[in-house]
Amino acid sequence: MPDLPPRPSSRLKRLGWRLYEEILQPSRLDEYRRLLQNARNAGYQVIDNPQWLAMLRAGQVNDQTKILVMRHDIDTDPRLSLDWHRIETELGCRASYYFRQSTLDEAVMKHLAGAGVHVSYHFEELAEYAKQNRLRSPAAVEAAMPEIHALFERNLQDLRQRFGLPMDVVCSHGDWMNRFLKMPNRVLTRDEALRARTGITSECYDDEAMKPFAVYLSDDDPPAYWARGNPFQLIEAGITPLGILTHPKLWRAHWPSNVRELTVRIREALQFKFGKGWK
Repeated sequence: MPDLPPRPSSRLKRLGWRLYEEILQPSRLDEYRRLLQNARNAGYQVIDNPQWLAMLRAGQVNDQTKILVMRHDIDTDPRLSLDWHRIETELGCRASYYFRQSTLDEAVMKHLAGAGVHVSYHFEELAEYAKQNRLRSPAAVEAAMPEIHALFERNLQDLRQRFGLPMDVVCSHGDWMNRFLKMPNRVLTRDEALRARTGITSECYDDEAMKPFAVYLSDDDPPAYWARGNPFQLIEAGITPLGILTHPKLWRAHWPSNVRELTVRIREALQFKFGKGWK
């Protein structure tokens, strides 16, 4: 894979690349296959988040063991999960799949879970509560934290009952409202009492899970495609432990789900800018 190109600098270029990403981008599944195949050929174990935590807690992570932890945040297009899973199965790899309330697909999630895949919750109750209740300030959000905790607990319990899964290793979603408030959704899981009540054993951004990585990188918008490193080069260099995060919309232009997401964003932006009653 060639060196990553620079990010576009002009607004026009950014708009062009965004339209390409949303509508025209062809499937990159062949690249995903090559990525996993390269990792396997280089001697990496490709594992999910619970396996990673188990290895950490057992003291089995060291410089001699090549580990790649694969995570998929299903922000849009849940059916792409089946294609990723098919490739992973063929190559003897595992990954974690985190679904939002807006991407819950019962058939997809039950298929993955039935195959022994780690499926869990991509939560965003802090951001959603703030938008629904028109909270603009961190102080207003802090004052509403008991209600936000209760909403999270109800949603998590509903998902556990619906899918029969433990969902004890969860992952926070990042939303524009979190960036505005400067409060990530994972603020919720910093509450030890909430963890005890819900049986959460880990959140993906816990220090325990993140600090041991030599490099943790993510897919990114075109034309760069990757942020914080080139995974092909890192694998070739034998960097370990390595974490990779992916999102469906960056691997194919599934325009129906992309248009739905864009419509929601525009509506929320208009409500935020022109709506009344924000606190």
